[in-house]
Amino acid sequence: MKQPFNSFGILLLIILMSMQFMCSIYADDKPLVREIVVNKSDSVFRHTFYYDENRNKVMSNKYYLKNYSIFPLSRTEWVYENNNCIIQREQKWENGGWKTNHLINTEYVGEQKKNELYIRVENGAEKTEKNIIYNYDDGKLKSIKNSRANKENKNVTQQISFSYNQNKQVIQQIITTGSEALQTDTSILVRYTYNSTGKPDSVILMNNINNINLNESLTLYFYDKVSGNLTGQIQKKWNEKASKWENNTKIEYQYDPENRLTEEVYAYFNTLFWTSNTKYENIYDANGVLTMKIMYMLIYSQWRKIYTIEYSGTENGKPSLMESKYNFWGGETGKYVENFIPYYFNDEIAIMNADRMEVKYNLETTVTTNITDESDRLKIYPNPSNGVFYISLDDNSIQNWEIVNLNGQIVKNNRNEYRTGVVDLTGLPDGIYMIKATTVDNKLLKQKIVINKTK
Repeated sequence: MKQPFNSFGILLLIILMSMQFMCSIYADDKPLVREIVVNKSDSVFRHTFYYDENRNKVMSNKYYLKNYSIFPLSRTEWVYENNNCIIQREQKWENGGWKTNHLINTEYVGEQKKNELYIRVENGAEKTEKNIIYNYDDGKLKSIKNSRANKENKNVTQQISFSYNQNKQVIQQIITTGSEALQTDTSILVRYTYNSTGKPDSVILMNNINNINLNESLTLYFYDKVSGNLTGQIQKKWNEKASKWENNTKIEYQYDPENRLTEEVYAYFNTLFWTSNTKYENIYDANGVLTMKIMYMLIYSQWRKIYTIEYSGTENGKPSLMESKYNFWGGETGKYVENFIPYYFNDEIAIMNADRMEVKYNLETTVTTNITDESDRLKIYPNPSNGVFYISLDDNSIQNWEIVNLNGQIVKNNRNEYRTGVVDLTGLPDGIYMIKATTVDNKLLKQKIVINKTK
């Protein structure tokens, strides 16, 4: 029997497709995801998230939980300027402290990316790994040039060029790769067509060798004429000997009367017929909230349940608990099984490799302060916190800060060697403190903060 589609590829495709069916606008007054607890085999991980006043994600932390103890693993920080992310900093916990290992520095012209610099950090020394330059024409992205060297080096190792139709839709991408990408004789062409409603009609992939286009694959999309829902897609491969397109794989989609995606059937073409081998079923409750995603395989001419992802604990109109379990075939029924679980992360659909995960929300809270001059008040959140805070960098660039307890003693201080808003006080006991921060222009900002590790 032919092997089924790779499960990761299937679920990734499901997520990409599901975004247009299940994603909704996330209201500004709704709480954001603050924590995700992930069970993976015998391991438990905790992910925490922090946001600025514009609801931008500014920090995420990953911890390992063992025997009621928490061990830090990794951290990502995003620094914004005019609501554009200008720095992404990746850190790992090593030898009792946070060490930066990767940076992405981004430059903008207005809202458009101009340049991205990927930097590897080893023993405190920065080394450029990759430089990406974005070029625009009349407000549309014209090309992306990727270099594996520093900014001054003109040796482009990859270039992607874009062409558009009169509706500003991409109709062609040309991808060249190699040590001399701009002079290469080989490239990949991706061409797009659209139907009368503006939705993708077909995507064709070709290899261009010495200015000769060689067909590789063709994907066709089909829609319901009334609802406009995507009902299927067929991927074809080019048969060079027969000089024709031949069927390869197919996906069919079904919906309920509320236009919710209920079923996906995957099939491959075998000589003269389509042979189905994998099916996914989505089950919703009376309020339209997803409660189950069931995977089936066609075994001995019958659809057999393989596993079920159960969604429960609805919060903010979305499931907060996801559990992946064996279901009848291929394992012990009800036993947890590691899987790629689609879930809601605020206004997006994301994916996590786990067997059980719980999403938690917290409302932002602010501690009152006795500082009467608002210009001297430091913006720091969340407050109270479990020990990790974030200073808003929108208005000020912080040069250093110190933490003072109720007795007036300085219990911790820090000098910012680089632009960051992270204030990690996990080593201090619960209580009320005052943080005093000095900006690069010698302005003193203060704010009362509360550490509460039960939060």
